[in-house]
Amino acid sequence: MENKVAATNHGAPVESRLRLHADHSDDGVLMREAADTIEGLRPEVIETQFGLEAVAIGVVVRSSSGTIATRFDSTRGVIFGDDRSFPWKRLSLPVTVLWQP
Repeated sequence: MENKVAATNHGAPVESRLRLHADHSDDGVLMREAADTIEGLRPEVIETQFGLEAVAIGVVVRSSSGTIATRFDSTRGVIFGDDRSFPWKRLSLPVTVLWQP
């Protein structure tokens, strides 16, 4: 009698997990899921003054000149490493959103 040991991951044999995946997968669905994941990895880029004014308080951005700042209130921002505020609308466009609360 041959001793067969099925490879397992979290208790389910690999063969059955692959079969289940193959039975229920659709290439179109997989492609959409992959595209959604990739889109979620792209940073948001703000290219207009209107878009810059719409940025929420607490959002961290990098300007085209390299300034890393956060929106402090409705009219001011704060540059990391400097405790003085500045007029938010003076950031060099485009800005890249680095973090959102």
